[in-house]
Amino acid sequence: MSEQKKRNWIFLRGLAREARHWGTFIEQFQKTFSQDQVFTIDLPGVGENKNEISPKSIHGMMKKVRKRAMQKSDKNEFHVFATSLGGMVALDWISSYPNEIQKAVIINTSSRKSPFYQRLRWEIWKDFIAQISQTDHKKREEGVLNIISNSPERRKAFLPLWVKLANEQTIPLRTALIQLVAASRFSHPEMSLKEKVLFLVSLGDRFVEPRCTMDLAQMTQAPIRKHPWGGHDLTIDDPEWVLNELHLWLKE
Repeated sequence: MSEQKKRNWIFLRGLAREARHWGTFIEQFQKTFSQDQVFTIDLPGVGENKNEISPKSIHGMMKKVRKRAMQKSDKNEFHVFATSLGGMVALDWISSYPNEIQKAVIINTSSRKSPFYQRLRWEIWKDFIAQISQTDHKKREEGVLNIISNSPERRKAFLPLWVKLANEQTIPLRTALIQLVAASRFSHPEMSLKEKVLFLVSLGDRFVEPRCTMDLAQMTQAPIRKHPWGGHDLTIDDPEWVLNELHLWLKE
């Protein structure tokens, strides 16, 4: 990586999750791209921004995230690594301020342009809402991990951290519901993302239909890489694969 120009990465997580839920992935990323700078930014209403009321639109969330990114770096040129809901925020940022985002990696996300029945698997979403409504933190985080991860070993490894985070700070159900409604209304940018975005999709995603991410890649003419068995949170299930695909793409 020594010959590469230093990149400023903004990391964005998904529905009802905060930056600390990345776990060891941030460390793995920094080891792989040691010359780059990493900034994690929580969406409004979670993590460091827990006292904020979440905006009711992806665009409103993007404006909050963008403001914090500008405070973290005076360069005003960013790479973005985002998953799920965070991917929608990244796409809206690219659409609104295309010169500010150099490259973006977006994992398992969706847009209104995909059919409603593909975007919202009600049997799973109802289960997810039921899980995050639980007052027993261990049962709740175990239930969430069972939905978004397809690796029993990785779920077991992440559970203690997620229970610890839940004990320290419970993400309000209201925030999760606001985020869910905002996600359901999001439309992707009407522009080619061929040179700017890499989509990663888990073919084993049970939370969001994989077809949604594939449709986004096709409609925006962007490249896509498909993981054969991973769940919705691909950075949990196979972080090495994610980092390898990112490394290959950045070399192109």
